[in-house]
Amino acid sequence: MPVRITCSDVVGVEVLPPILAALRERAGPTLFARFQPAIPQVDKRGKAEVDAQLRAKGETNIFVGGDGANTPRSGMAQTALDHGKHIAEVITAIERGQKHLPVLKEGDPIYAIPSGPGWAGILWGKWKVYGTLGWGVRRLV
Repeated sequence: MPVRITCSDVVGVEVLPPILAALRERAGPTLFARFQPAIPQVDKRGKAEVDAQLRAKGETNIFVGGDGANTPRSGMAQTALDHGKHIAEVITAIERGQKHLPVLKEGDPIYAIPSGPGWAGILWGKWKVYGTLGWGVRRLV
């Protein structure tokens, strides 16, 4: 069930209780689907259907991001971080009374794949680097 939180920047925005968020993170989307009454639209994988502001479909003050959201890039750590930033931007815009809310734009991910000491593959769009140079790039990032 949604609860209200209050902090210096966000007043009266409903969010899932931290215990449900922690359960979702540890138990995976299938168990999370049991909490469907809190999230009205969940797909067959247990991920919440969301709009362009990462609000649960049909809700105005329930936000879902990261692995819990049905987006093209969910399941990646960088996506979860990007979703958190986007949700913060949307909440800030709502609190400021802005008419046009930020729209989620998921970019192509950057893959850094280590494969033993001193060796990695970096895939960034059409750019690919393997071997010791890939390992060096990965260490820099």
